[in-house]
Amino acid sequence: MQLHEVDVGRIPSDHIDGNGHLSVRFIVEIAAHGAHEVLVACGLTDERRTRTHQGVFTVEHHLAYLGEMGTDSDLAVYVRVLDRSSRAVVLLAFIVDRTQRRVTTVLRTVVVSVDLDTRGSIPFAPEIAHEIDIVVRRHESLAWSPPFPRWGTLSGSRRRRWRRRILGE
Repeated sequence: MQLHEVDVGRIPSDHIDGNGHLSVRFIVEIAAHGAHEVLVACGLTDERRTRTHQGVFTVEHHLAYLGEMGTDSDLAVYVRVLDRSSRAVVLLAFIVDRTQRRVTTVLRTVVVSVDLDTRGSIPFAPEIAHEIDIVVRRHESLAWSPPFPRWGTLSGSRRRRWRRRILGE
């Protein structure tokens, strides 16, 4: 709750899937929108993209589901900027069930600065890099470390057991 709330609201009934909880497609949309809003606040606006032909592409999303949310849930999205290189930024978006006061989903996103004409990566413009750095420093000063759910792939014997159980191999 020490982070700025990016998005807030009740979950519409049409966002609930057949299992009775918030659909994964809306989870990704909601969390990615939160990350987008933080980048807009750092200067990556539609106007700037049109003027400079520079923008960002998301190159990675990793989700960790920690709990369910239903139509009775009031959600909020909080975003923490973890790090920045000359061309990329790493963000965590936390979807929080404010009714139950718990994090239900964490989305780790890696976003790369791009030239929209060549479609190649480029360094962030100095003014954008400066704004992102301000947010990184502010977030580094928080009294808590970000959680890092295991984002890795299944490997070795765990992978073999998974393939036998799920795929029947």
